[in-house]
Amino acid sequence: MTDLRGLEAKALLQGGYFDRVDAQAYGLNDRLLAYHTTVGRFERELPGVYRLSHAPISLFDDYWRA
Repeated sequence: MTDLRGLEAKALLQGGYFDRVDAQAYGLNDRLLAYHTTVGRFERELPGVYRLSHAPISLFDDYWRA
């Protein structure tokens, strides 16, 4: 079962960032990650690293990406 709200809550605790493993833990497979990226819900920052599009920008974004 997909828990999109749970993934978003976890990501917001991490500056809006999450990785592919986080997404899989909340039931999102690669196809769903691609879909949500295409429609603008997620932004692909680095290979396997995503950001919620609606998450506020932070001075610490560079640290969260690492």
